[in-house]
Amino acid sequence: MKRKQYLLSLLTAVVALSMALTGCYSDEVNDLQKSIDDLKASQSAQAELIDALETVRDLKEAGVKVWDVRSTGEGQPVAVADLTDGRLLAVTNGGLTLFSESEGGKVVIDGNETALDWKNPLNLEICPKGVWVVNGKGADVTAPKFVKGAKPYAIKANGNEYALTLSNGGVHMLGKNIGLLYLAEGSMGKDNGELEFFSYDPEKDKYDYNDAFRKKSYGETPNAMIEYGSKIYVAISGVQGKNNGAIRVLDRAGRLIEEVKLSSDNGSLMPRALVAHEGMVYVSAYLDPVKADFSYVAKLDTMEYKPKYAKITGAHSEGLAISGSELFICQSGQGKDNKIAVVDLGTFTEKEVITVGYNPVHIVSDGKGTLYFTTMDVYGADWSITTPSNLYKLDAASRKVVKTYDVRTGTLALHNGVLYVTTITNWNDGSSQIKTVNLADDTVSDFATRLPKYMFASRIAAFDDARQELYITQSMGSRIFRFSYDGKSVDKLRAKQQNGASIILIR
Repeated sequence: MKRKQYLLSLLTAVVALSMALTGCYSDEVNDLQKSIDDLKASQSAQAELIDALETVRDLKEAGVKVWDVRSTGEGQPVAVADLTDGRLLAVTNGGLTLFSESEGGKVVIDGNETALDWKNPLNLEICPKGVWVVNGKGADVTAPKFVKGAKPYAIKANGNEYALTLSNGGVHMLGKNIGLLYLAEGSMGKDNGELEFFSYDPEKDKYDYNDAFRKKSYGETPNAMIEYGSKIYVAISGVQGKNNGAIRVLDRAGRLIEEVKLSSDNGSLMPRALVAHEGMVYVSAYLDPVKADFSYVAKLDTMEYKPKYAKITGAHSEGLAISGSELFICQSGQGKDNKIAVVDLGTFTEKEVITVGYNPVHIVSDGKGTLYFTTMDVYGADWSITTPSNLYKLDAASRKVVKTYDVRTGTLALHNGVLYVTTITNWNDGSSQIKTVNLADDTVSDFATRLPKYMFASRIAAFDDARQELYITQSMGSRIFRFSYDGKSVDKLRAKQQNGASIILIR
């Protein structure tokens, strides 16, 4: 094949692959990798084309969703990708266009604010006259002009950004779609929870705070966040009596897909904890206002988000875990209850109630028939501790507590056969304790020989097996601590809002 014809074929492959919307996900990635390998094997391969293909592959592997492809009267296709920094990247045969949302909720096109309102999802077209049409309304902004036979763009990695050079010479810098999402509860009663993002630079092994992504006023007490499939689920408890709790379903760019209100027995529910299993997301929830000795667990299907409810014995549902075909939910009563409810997943009804120590809050499953749960400190009228916290092992089949560890507890996490238990031992100076339990032999050890002063360690929020690291959030502060699995400090990040609830690593 002649060089000119070969390059034209390669360009066609780049555009076609970048516009891919349907078909098997794994097949798309495999096809991209094959094209990259073919290019590298060719003497006439062009670095820019390789970079472009690799970037499209990386975006797909990172879960970036191309959600709209259209052809207009002039035959200009539009592919739109969500970027983690909150912007949209529209790719046409004439180049690239950046769409973002202004502080006032208007559509901004390549840095120029329009009079159009931002509304998700943003449906983009190009009218026959070459003008952008956003959600059916003309934006009075001309799209990049189609140039027959010209390469529309080149993409090159540059540290923690991509440099995108258009055919007209314009250059845009875009943050890579890797990093971490940080969910903060904020201050009690202030309605100031936040969702924040840190971009990761693999060359420096550093995270940089991305203020463009910051979502302020993210609700009162957003206290849980999990990733399941291609979506992210956030539980926002709200304030008792205000009916402002909700489950938010997000894409991997943090964009709202759906907000689900939970209610039952003529009362709203306050979501607390989340766990996912076989196409369902399960949510523990308080009854709002609390007016009886029962609460709820809800389940959402991951397609239509229609909630179903199971009423369970005990007040104030907290942590939940799945073992076999059963769901175990801690009922804390905010220190006044001592139950773990068991719900059959098939019938989605309560089948049993286990009596345990007072104030059970966190629970995890090893997937082999054993659960581990914590009770939190119980306080008297003078705020002295009447019953200290502890860690327990529960056999799912017999419903019996088979071991008490005599370990002070705050939060609980399980990863690769190791339990991590955090607690703040002194609220005056933030002294913290982190213990590990090796499930193979039940040995209890200190996670690290030395922890930072004023740490206020809240919870082990994320694990990174690729770098053998974990991330610890902070109460009474906004720091995120990076530690290696062997207990050595790696780095500290500074978020904007305090009381970190959850972290999700975006890769």
